[in-house]
Amino acid sequence: MSSSPSRYPRYHLLDPLRGVAIGCVLASHFTAPGVAASTFHDLVVPTTRHGYLGVALFFVISGYCIAGAAARAMEAARPASQFLRHRFRRIFPPYWWSIVFSVVLALGTIFFGGKSWGSIFPLDLRGWLLNVILLQGPFGVGDVQGVYWSLTIELQFYLVVGCLLLAPVRTEWLVAWLAVATGLLRPIPSLHLGGTFIAHWGQFSAGMACFYWLYNDRDSRRAAAVMLLATGLSAMVAGYTNPDPFAWTGSLPRPLIDALAVGAALLLITIHGADEKLCRWPAVALLGWVGTISYSLYLTHSLVGVRVMNVGMRLTGLNGLWWPVFCLAALVVSLAAGVVFFRYCEKPWMNFPSAEGKAR
Repeated sequence: MSSSPSRYPRYHLLDPLRGVAIGCVLASHFTAPGVAASTFHDLVVPTTRHGYLGVALFFVISGYCIAGAAARAMEAARPASQFLRHRFRRIFPPYWWSIVFSVVLALGTIFFGGKSWGSIFPLDLRGWLLNVILLQGPFGVGDVQGVYWSLTIELQFYLVVGCLLLAPVRTEWLVAWLAVATGLLRPIPSLHLGGTFIAHWGQFSAGMACFYWLYNDRDSRRAAAVMLLATGLSAMVAGYTNPDPFAWTGSLPRPLIDALAVGAALLLITIHGADEKLCRWPAVALLGWVGTISYSLYLTHSLVGVRVMNVGMRLTGLNGLWWPVFCLAALVVSLAAGVVFFRYCEKPWMNFPSAEGKAR
């Protein structure tokens, strides 16, 4: 798949969409405490409790960006090694820093709160090692932080795409047939696929299909159509045979989430021509700024923002107006921490100029 870099589309709306995705995650985590705290709480939480859909949106966006990164890597002498080197450099250093901060804060909790190490981190040495290399999900090991579950899925996605780049054929068709294969597996209730990329491949492949369609190559568009069709049909079949596979308690059924991912990809294809114009809107530009630090926010918000909500629960019970006050405080503190973390722990490892950056 060789072509000049100018033929690969830059999608300006992806950063604002990252802002939407992280906003959904923050809303879900910050509004959860304070059950029956107020009428306002009872009106808001039925919507914000579905903030996990922000992670599905992240997966769709990641699919688009990784398809672009893989396409450019094909122009290198060793495409798989270049692709994986860039992706590992992007994901691991900030992730490791967040583990360090998790441990530091836990030590403070142990010293001042009287808790034990095991009550905060119920992991043995094997569990810690698997967390460090982000392979805890497939081995059924707990996460150092709850939000890390999606990063182990993301890493598996990178590894699979890296392996596909070793094949001497067009990557998009390999991805398309993999979408078909995983689509056949996901509806089978007896398979335990949680913690593996297979359970979420439909969301990634929807984003990749979006890139391949916008690539404006007839063969690529055929592959994209196969990917979207496979994901959509798999969602329909899974919804019929097992309406709630892999779903968390209280969440939407996984097939419906995959169907929403296909809808998001189709929407991105439809509005692509207007993305630069939309990004000039002040609200969209603000979301774009939030999107640029979304990885740092994702890694740190449970370390600081959720702690703010926990403090609010202990001090006030989050009753009445205290609930929105502490929600706002958690947001402000998380944004501040995210900016600092981005500046010192994420930005130094970003690949500029890089294939990923141009594909966004």
